[in-house]
Amino acid sequence: MVRTNMTQREIAAEIDVNEATISRWKKGKEFEELKLEEERDFLSGLAGLSIQTYKDILVNGTSEHARFMVAQDVLDRTGHKVSDKIDLTGEIDTEISIKIDYGDDGDGD
Repeated sequence: MVRTNMTQREIAAEIDVNEATISRWKKGKEFEELKLEEERDFLSGLAGLSIQTYKDILVNGTSEHARFMVAQDVLDRTGHKVSDKIDLTGEIDTEISIKIDYGDDGDGD
């Protein structure tokens, strides 16, 4: 059921049991445990691809928003805290040049 799109009816026919048998089995704890285990196994095979996709988005992504969301998710999942505010203090050496135009029309008045 995890790896196929088969219905209960199709599964019952495949293993030659009544559909009600499948329904009862699905209601049991054993089914839930097996289903969860199968889902984890199935998804673990996609982990490497997912990580590579995240890397591709971070390195080659053209959408700034997508890159931000991926970076934020990676940081969250690895226990780092993303801060909305960064306090930067320090000194910057800079030179400012100001030109004032007095509207002189060039005739000296």
